[in-house]
Amino acid sequence: MLRILALLLGGMLLLLAGYTFVYSAGQSAEERCEKIRVRVRDSAHHRFMTPERVEQHLQLRLGAIRGRLLDSINTHHIESIIGELPSVREAQAYALGRRELRIDVWQRTPLFRIIDQRQDACYVDAQGRTFPLDSQYAAHVLVVSGNIPAPPSDVARGDSTVAARWRPFWPQLFGLVQHLHQDRLWKNLFCQVYVVSPQRVELIPRVGGQVIVLGGLDQYEYKLNKLWSYFRADLPQGVRDQYAQIDLSYSDQIVCQKR
Repeated sequence: MLRILALLLGGMLLLLAGYTFVYSAGQSAEERCEKIRVRVRDSAHHRFMTPERVEQHLQLRLGAIRGRLLDSINTHHIESIIGELPSVREAQAYALGRRELRIDVWQRTPLFRIIDQRQDACYVDAQGRTFPLDSQYAAHVLVVSGNIPAPPSDVARGDSTVAARWRPFWPQLFGLVQHLHQDRLWKNLFCQVYVVSPQRVELIPRVGGQVIVLGGLDQYEYKLNKLWSYFRADLPQGVRDQYAQIDLSYSDQIVCQKR
């Protein structure tokens, strides 16, 4: 008798659990999105993207998302649409809880800005890829300008379609700017790279008015080491201020030109 009662009780519990599961699943399928929360995870570094701009872009491309059934929202499609924004490096969209859509966004990190010979400008990110300037935000980064053509889309690797004289220049330029950015002294000292030609590249300090001539971009680390040796040299006070140009392009020597 007890065995029969145990079996009956077990069956009733299974039926109740099944009903609860079906009821909960039905409720979940009918849950609607009531809240969208966008987080720009690296907003402390740059402000290309804001939650409002991301939501505006989604509204423009998809219409209203609030009020839709959560099960009908394609999060992968949302990630793809946010990725259309030039300043976005990565986006993740997912449902959080029952009624909230969470979107996390990471921005591209600009390493420097290029202004070419036609005065067209773009950023180059930390991976060497170009992306356009933003009308609502300007990053304070080193500027590369002068007599240079429009850059390839991948500056770090270059492009076989670029004119032959400029092919080695772009990867070398990217390497130089990376080196300047990673060294605290050079990062604080220089604000601009001016390109006269692939064979003559100049560094412009933030203060002092002196032009540092690298020549070509080959052996730029060796040339900057020479400059560091020059700064460390025990020269009489005021001597350095007499020079308008410091030329590092010569082997094993530094040539200074007076003002």
